[in-house]
Amino acid sequence: MMIENPSVWPNVASAAKPELLDSLHLGPMPFPVVPGDVSQGYAIAEGVDQATADLAWSLIELIASPEVMTSYVELVKTPAARDAANAPLLTNPDTAMIAEANSKAVPLVPNEFLGVRMRYADFSTEVTNALRSILQGTSVADAMTALQAQLTAKGITPLG
Repeated sequence: MMIENPSVWPNVASAAKPELLDSLHLGPMPFPVVPGDVSQGYAIAEGVDQATADLAWSLIELIASPEVMTSYVELVKTPAARDAANAPLLTNPDTAMIAEANSKAVPLVPNEFLGVRMRYADFSTEVTNALRSILQGTSVADAMTALQAQLTAKGITPLG
């Protein structure tokens, strides 16, 4: 058994010995899990000039188009934000369970926490650093105090 995200499936399927391929299958994790949240989010940085913002918006429109999202799903076997783009996943029992899990997804960070969502990359890095420090022997209280200080220093607050 291997616990991994859906995008690993094409790699596993292409690397498998041909005689094993029919024996390899995907399945849901054997314990409660709530999948979700943004994994491929796109945004336009603050402070860019109008020409750059226009180009960025054109790219976002292209990436978010039904055609590109469907192509992405077909290639990577990972669900997209547009449910209709996930139709290729339903053609195979192994990838159909990916689409089913996606339909149950909920935001991991509530939308009300706009400050965290806007700076999620920085937030995630600091939380990872805090967890790493706990694993290396820092007390939970000290790690959480340091995490709060880092988030405050970076201007990351739950409500923005």
